[in-house]
Amino acid sequence: MQIAHACLVDENTQLNHRCRDEEARLCHFRAAIQKLQKGVIDVVEKWENFQMTEAPAAGGADEPTQEKEDVAVIVSAVPAQEDQGTSAPQ
Repeated sequence: MQIAHACLVDENTQLNHRCRDEEARLCHFRAAIQKLQKGVIDVVEKWENFQMTEAPAAGGADEPTQEKEDVAVIVSAVPAQEDQGTSAPQ
């Protein structure tokens, strides 16, 4: 009974450690995604500002023109790395 209890305590400790590692990894990915989103927004805003301030289009327009285009951003999912020998056999 004591051996079984010790094994369960050890397994619980390992699971808690892995859980903390995964939470840290998730936090890192969230921060990276937010930074990426901010960068994309900055690029789009700079592009829009450039479109508003560029020289008038051919045809004698007196005011700067803005061309409107739809911009799509695709962020692919990053596959999680498998444990390198730290997980128990299943």
